Amino acid sequence: MSNFRLKQNWHKIISIILGLSGVALIFLQSVHGLGLLSLLAAFLSGMSSAANNVFVKQINYKTTQATLILWVVSIISNLFMAIIFTKSWPSFSLHIQWLYLVIFALTSVVASLAFVKGLKLIEAGAAGILGLLEVVFGVLFGVLFFSEKLSMLVITGIIIIIVSAALPYLKDYNR
Repeated sequence: MSNFRLKQNWHKIISIILGLSGVALIFLQSVHGLGLLSLLAAFLSGMSSAANNVFVKQINYKTTQATLILWVVSIISNLFMAIIFTKSWPSFSLHIQWLYLVIFALTSVVASLAFVKGLKLIEAGAAGILGLLEVVFGVLFGVLFFSEKLSMLVITGIIIIIVSAALPYLKDYNR
């Protein structure tokens, strides 16, 4: 196993600060409706995702092995949450929703394989910053599929996140 030391430079540090600022701007106007707990849950999810990026990058497993480990950990953690929050298990029947669930699971596995394979090609820090683009696409999908309206604050947050994702690559582009 390789060491867990990541190369930090001022591009990455500024990128992290900008990225978190962009996320804060996007969520800022909805915090009053959702509450502080939801904002903290989103922050915890983002930090877990970033830790996931770093661990996947640093372990020497092959792509399929790393994906399998991620899925097992995900299933176990979700199982504990279902037990803690006393969620009931759905009954199985031959409805179209189960087909959709199987298709979702298959595409999710393919996405995880591509994610792990891609992480092996770039730096973990850069992958974590690029992970912030998930928020941007979430907002854009909300506009596209649910006709949500964008405020100037959200647009500013999106622009800041895109700039923060591009910042670590500017030095390579200038070469």
